[in-house]
Amino acid sequence: MNLLALSLLLMACFTGLIAVALWSAAPVLLALLSAEVLASWWWLIVLGVVAAATYELLTYWAMRERKYKVIATTQVWQSAAGETVKIGLGLFALKPVGLLIGQVVAQGGGVTVLWRSLAKSLRDNWKHVRPSVMRKSAWRHRGFVFYRVPSQVLLVFSSQAPVIFVAALFDADTTGQLALAIMTVTLPVTLLGRTTAKAFYAEASRLGARRPLEVREMLLDTLKRLAALAVAPALLLMIFGAELFPLVFGDDWVLAGVFASSLAIFMLFQFLQAPVARVFYIFDGQRPLLYLNLQRTILIAVTFGAVYLLQWSAVAAIWCYSLLLAIHYALSIVYAVRFIPHEANS
Repeated sequence: MNLLALSLLLMACFTGLIAVALWSAAPVLLALLSAEVLASWWWLIVLGVVAAATYELLTYWAMRERKYKVIATTQVWQSAAGETVKIGLGLFALKPVGLLIGQVVAQGGGVTVLWRSLAKSLRDNWKHVRPSVMRKSAWRHRGFVFYRVPSQVLLVFSSQAPVIFVAALFDADTTGQLALAIMTVTLPVTLLGRTTAKAFYAEASRLGARRPLEVREMLLDTLKRLAALAVAPALLLMIFGAELFPLVFGDDWVLAGVFASSLAIFMLFQFLQAPVARVFYIFDGQRPLLYLNLQRTILIAVTFGAVYLLQWSAVAAIWCYSLLLAIHYALSIVYAVRFIPHEANS
């Protein structure tokens, strides 16, 4: 509870700084991201940050309370409500503000559902919050600040990097085709993979560093179950993706189907890797996790650098990206299993 209170305090400070910066210089700051059209809507950006951070905090408390069904419900709600609002406002020509509003609605809706489920538990535990305990908690978990924050920045960048690099190297139509393929292929990872990862983290954290053999067993069992779910859809997409996409999205999206076919192997290993990163949190491995994320970022940059120098086609570029990332994720899984100690920490 003291960690939660500390996180709320940090969130308030951080979003306060963002609010002041955008209030005083939104046109200049957003122009750096080619988003100056949103300058008059800067307060929505602040609201979105608050909603996203609050949802993240409540999700971790829900994991502690083993409310996995509630977490899954909020993720489905976020995807459905957010996309519905984006499409609806898009039809009324509210662009690009509609995308921003849709994101805020998605995050805010998830917060509402979680709060209704967790309100009593939070009220009951708030009495335990003490400034002295918050300071001790901050020092105990300082590795998350020094290693996890840059690790998360690299993770977010690497997830967006393919679209960014393709936009720089190819035309807008190719970029749009890739964006649809990535959104479709990664949907199972977003909905099922991350929910499973959170459930694994909650249960493995209860075992903790004192029962590493049981954590390893749980991880291996989770990987087997995820593989059983993912192998058949990945093979189906790899073989028939180019034919399935035009049937679902129309004849204009053949290239997206080709991209999806090549991304299928990457999706499979990304899906399996979803719970693996949590192992490093349990056994104070924030530094090696940062190195893994840095390695992936460099790998992506080198891949698209080679695409530029060798003048490869977009399809060849995505095939290369998918294969290299699949290998990276496979090796990350092996490394995570081996990272779990064989003996309990004293």
